[in-house]
Amino acid sequence: MKTEGEVRALITARVKSQFIDRSAGLIDDAGAPFAVIPLGRPTQRDLVGRRAEVYSWQEGLERFAERWGLETVTSRVRTPSGMNTVLSHLTVPSWAAALRLAEGFSENRFRRAVAWAERLRREFPHAAQSGQWGLLGRVESQSDEENDVLFRAAAWCRETPDGPGRTTREVPVEGVSGKWRTAARHRELIAWLTGADTGRLRSARPARVGVTYADPAHLSAGGRRWDTWFEGDCPALPYEPRAVVICENSDTALSFPPVP
Repeated sequence: MKTEGEVRALITARVKSQFIDRSAGLIDDAGAPFAVIPLGRPTQRDLVGRRAEVYSWQEGLERFAERWGLETVTSRVRTPSGMNTVLSHLTVPSWAAALRLAEGFSENRFRRAVAWAERLRREFPHAAQSGQWGLLGRVESQSDEENDVLFRAAAWCRETPDGPGRTTREVPVEGVSGKWRTAARHRELIAWLTGADTGRLRSARPARVGVTYADPAHLSAGGRRWDTWFEGDCPALPYEPRAVVICENSDTALSFPPVP
């Protein structure tokens, strides 16, 4: 026999599994009950051996149902003393009733998610038609301020011919900070909103390495002291080094003395 906590957990799990689809308008069952929760009907043995406990459980769940606007379903169980009416199911009459009961959800949260889904359809029909509504869950989990920046950044990427291939630090939209450069979720959402071919941003600038030349003959002949190479470069060395020293500390590398 289920407890109030177990009933609420079941409703919460079902709300969670349907929340995004309902926010996107993919489920429309107006007028139909949201769920019928089986409670585990007491048996004849329960009623004979634990009658007081069974009816205490039943009265508690009936109060629970009345408090949250649920409907009760009963059945009949025969015992040696006669027929007994026992609670067997609780019916959640609507999505709104489920939202009130589910932990972590509310009608206000649902209305907000619906509003973002509607804005997405208006401004980014490509994303709405892609069928990837699961990503709406990431939008819904962010603040309105974060989402406003996200939508404006995606609009810039869509409308700027050379936007793809840039890093997030190059997006001239207020609110796009340097932290976006390492936040994969922002880049993925922008790609979803605009289409991967038109909106993908690079995750970071190419890796860079500083080079210090330490050969005295090279330096005395007026050769370069320092160079900067980027990932993908194929530089021609001014001379063939006999040894290469890798320094993790850039200050040490820059001040490395000439070595014959």
